[in-house]
Amino acid sequence: MNRLIYFKTIILAFLLFLFSCDKETAVTLPTIGEVTYEVGYGEISFNWNFPQEQDVEYVRVDFSDEGEDKLYSFSRYAEDALIMNLQSREYTFSIRTADKTGHMSAPICINATPLEPAYKVVASSLKIEPVIGGVAVSWENPTGKDIQINVDYLDGDGVRQLYTSISSELTGKRYVLGVHTEEQVFSYYTSGPGNFLQLSEIKTASIKPYQEVRFQDRSEWIIVDFTSQSSQNEPPTRIFDDNLSTFWQTDWRAADPFPHHVTFDMLSSRIVTKLGFYNRDHNNAQNAPTDFIVEGSLDGVDWTIYGSYNDFPTTRNTEIIYSLDALSSIRYLRVTFSNPRNNVVFFSLAELYVYGAFL
Repeated sequence: MNRLIYFKTIILAFLLFLFSCDKETAVTLPTIGEVTYEVGYGEISFNWNFPQEQDVEYVRVDFSDEGEDKLYSFSRYAEDALIMNLQSREYTFSIRTADKTGHMSAPICINATPLEPAYKVVASSLKIEPVIGGVAVSWENPTGKDIQINVDYLDGDGVRQLYTSISSELTGKRYVLGVHTEEQVFSYYTSGPGNFLQLSEIKTASIKPYQEVRFQDRSEWIIVDFTSQSSQNEPPTRIFDDNLSTFWQTDWRAADPFPHHVTFDMLSSRIVTKLGFYNRDHNNAQNAPTDFIVEGSLDGVDWTIYGSYNDFPTTRNTEIIYSLDALSSIRYLRVTFSNPRNNVVFFSLAELYVYGAFL
């Protein structure tokens, strides 16, 4: 009996010792005080006045994200307190001060809902379309934040590739070229840069990339407008007759000076990428203009300039090819020549070839 009392006394003394240590080492830290915050696209930034007490070393922010407990620590010297990679749902943030040994103050709780993450905002506008030799992916990004564009495809060797591009452009477009020429399924989506867990819904599209060709059959194309032709039966229809010995020549009268233009209708919409010119096999080529512009239209009324050049060739019997500044679906083409050499008022052109893709 005496031995039992002895052991009870020892245990009680030990417990009193523990309690007395806890009491002696108990620390009361100041709370962070007033906390303000601002929600952003998939993020939230906090602002507070850091306590001046020497014991306080950092601020700790705890919250739960889809069942996973997370914490961020912000030093007393930190210039901002930003938490990123959040979804657009309500979070409860517990904010406490802490010292070097990990003692923490009573929490201040903040409930806040961030805006939709930027990659999800952009995903709704993401589009993909065929272009010459590949596809073009475009988007709108009203957030101005970095997002990553992703396109999964087969390359020219049939090997699967992943194209990625990080951008903050408000209106963006990227070309993915060198892909497989046959029709295939392209997967495309947005993601958070550097965060493979943040993916938008993956979209798919079956696309056959356009292949550039020279439009061979121009027999049905129609000249709808031109400024001049000579009196020697040299009409602009001759620039489509596949005969380099014939030519369109403008009138040589001083009353009919530059600029000269020709407008033609291809009868169907096409993507036009290049124009090729053959000059007349004659010293008249030396009288060719130096400048010309290329315009395109779908209706023959509203025109857009797709190329402006100042080096029209004087070379004979050689096709000189000019690439247009932009790819577009057009039906009508207008070429305007100006700034003639040698102060002449006329010129001759044997052939005009158009390159592009059928729609």
